[in-house]
Formats: sequence, structure tokens, C-alpha cells
Amino acid sequence: MVMEVWVEAQVWIDVGWKIGTVIALVWLAIKQQVGDGRRLIGDLDSRVDGHADRLVRVEEALKRAPSHDDLQLIHERISKGNDLTHAVQAQVAGVAGTMEVVLRKLELLDRTHYQEGGK
Repeated sequence: MVMEVWVEAQVWIDVGWKIGTVIALVWLAIKQQVGDGRRLIGDLDSRVDGHADRLVRVEEALKRAPSHDDLQLIHERISKGNDLTHAVQAQVAGVAGTMEVVLRKLELLDRTHYQEGGK
């Protein structure tokens, strides 16, 4: 009978030892995962902090950038300059046409009047 109790006790000790081993392994795995998670979160926080600083710098730079209204004013000024350029081109074309007529009349005058008078 003592032997049976001793064998039964050894079985329960083995079962307890195995259950304890499994529980310890599960606890170590969870602890490792939590530690890795915390480390990854810490790394992510430091990366996010770096992004936050960069975003602040970008926002500051954008405050000094021209606004849509500023660009609209520039566009209007360029359009007015373009219109004036076209007007000047039209005037120059008109003057060139007039100069051509004057040159033809001068040539005609030169051929008819001055050559006859010079002979």
C-alpha cells in the first residue's frame, strides 16, 4: 500500500511538474511578447516624435509660402502683361505696315521725280 501511494504521488508530482513547466513557458512567452511590444512601441514613439518635429518644420515653411490669393494676383498681372504684349505687337505690326507703304512711296518718288530731275 505504501508503494501504491508512492507511485500515485510520483504521478501527481510529474503531472504537477509538467503543468508547472507549461505554465512557466506560457508565462515566459507572454512576458517576451509584452517586452517586445513595449520596445516596438518605444521605437514607434521615437519615430513619431521625429515625424512630429518634421511636420512642425513643414508647417512653418508653408506659412511663408504664397497663398492661393497671392498666386491669383500674380496670374492676373502676368495676364495683363500678356495682353499688353499683344497690344504692342499689334501696334508694331501696324507701324511696320505703315513704314512699308512709306518706303514704297519713297521708292516711287525716287524713281520718278528725282531721277528725272537729275538727268
